[in-house]
Amino acid sequence: MVQKAIAFCTLLLFTIAAAGCGGSSPPSSQSIKSTINSQSKKTGMAWNSSEPDIAKNGNLAVAVSLLKPLNDASIRGMAVSADPATVKDTPKNYYGKMLKIKGEVIDVRDYAADSDVVKALGGRASQVILTSGNAILVNFIYLGQSSDILVGDDVMIFGYPVGTAAVEGSNAKATALALVGKAFDRTPN
Repeated sequence: MVQKAIAFCTLLLFTIAAAGCGGSSPPSSQSIKSTINSQSKKTGMAWNSSEPDIAKNGNLAVAVSLLKPLNDASIRGMAVSADPATVKDTPKNYYGKMLKIKGEVIDVRDYAADSDVVKALGGRASQVILTSGNAILVNFIYLGQSSDILVGDDVMIFGYPVGTAAVEGSNAKATALALVGKAFDRTPN
């Protein structure tokens, strides 16, 4: 069912939204690493670095399992900036690293409450498509609802890279970097 949900997610690439709220102060990087290692051992999940396609690699489930115990402050505290083009070209080099990427929202959509994606992710989910400053498409699978984000917003997203995804527009196909997260910030123009 997770594979089916991931495939469904890929087909709905032009649908995400996000709303993030602050929390308590972030824990130390050592406790964050410990949480990630502990969570990976508990789930028995590992990053699939041989297949970049999110519809096939299973990395969405790994990222979700790592995100669930983290609050927004922890996520922001552990995130590092990365060039979306570099991450898209070699996503396996960034698996397990919380990234922050800035871009402009070009499409937003919430998944239906009874959709396979929401069931597989265990709660609300949205999809936000954005373009980074260097015209790289980013498919942000947001573990929340899109009530506060609009097309045209400049945002900083925080999430785990999970691979790449095919994106089809009205006139063209492209490959987008795919991230999963549960925090974002609006940024000034």
